[in-house]
Amino acid sequence: MKTFHLRSLIAFFLVLFSFLTVSCKDDDEKVDPKTPASEAAIITFTSPAMHSVYNQGQIVTVAGKIEAEKEIHGYKIIIRNKTANTETVIKDDHAHGTQVDFSAEWRTQVSQHADMEAEVIVTLDHNDNTISKKVGFHCMP
Repeated sequence: MKTFHLRSLIAFFLVLFSFLTVSCKDDDEKVDPKTPASEAAIITFTSPAMHSVYNQGQIVTVAGKIEAEKEIHGYKIIIRNKTANTETVIKDDHAHGTQVDFSAEWRTQVSQHADMEAEVIVTLDHNDNTISKKVGFHCMP
C-alpha cells in the first residue's frame, strides 16, 4: 500500500511540475522590435475621401491626424500614381507630439486616368520603427 501511495505522490508531483513548466513563461521574452510599432499610432485621413475623383489641374489636399501613445518623430506624405508606377514625396516633416495634424496639397497632373493613393508614413522613434496608412483616389486627364 505504501508503494501505491508513493507512486501516486510521485506521479502527482511530476504532473504538477510539467504543468508549471509549460504554463509559466518569462515575461521578458524577446519580442521583435517592429511588432510594437504596428500598434503604437492611429492615422486618420480627413481628406481625400476614399475613391474620390479629381480632374486635371485640381488640388488634392491630404489631411488628417496622427494619434500616438508616445511622441512621434516625424512623418512623410507620399502621392503614388499606381497606374504609372511613380511616387512623389509632398511633405517630410520632423514633427514631434502625441497628437499631430498633417496637411499637404498636390496638383493633379496626369495624361490618362490614374489610380492614385496617398500614404502617410509615421516615424515612431529613433530606431526607424514606422507605421503607415493609405487612401486611394482617382485622377482624370
